[in-house]
Amino acid sequence: MATWEWVVAVLILGGPWWVIGEGIAGFLTGDPNHPDVVVLLGSLSLALFSIVAILSYRTMWKRATRQVQPRARRRLWQIYWLNFVLGVGLTWLMSDIPDWLLRFIGYQH
Repeated sequence: MATWEWVVAVLILGGPWWVIGEGIAGFLTGDPNHPDVVVLLGSLSLALFSIVAILSYRTMWKRATRQVQPRARRRLWQIYWLNFVLGVGLTWLMSDIPDWLLRFIGYQH
């Protein structure tokens, strides 16, 4: 059962990370097709998918304690939390990109 949960996690989280990667690559190459919006949409969907997964795990664990859950499920829960934090952080960053970050990555206006 835990194997299917990992497959679903990879499929669900892989899409937003791919979109974020494509957006960052377009942003760095100066693509005029608004790659910053692509990164923003990818990070928003990453945060949304992660919070849905976190809440579903929490609901599932109300019936049983966390310690009796398999290690794979506990790791997945941690991975979803990490992705949620990263998704929220990227969303915050992309909503107002600081100038110091643009200079750091070598982006020219």
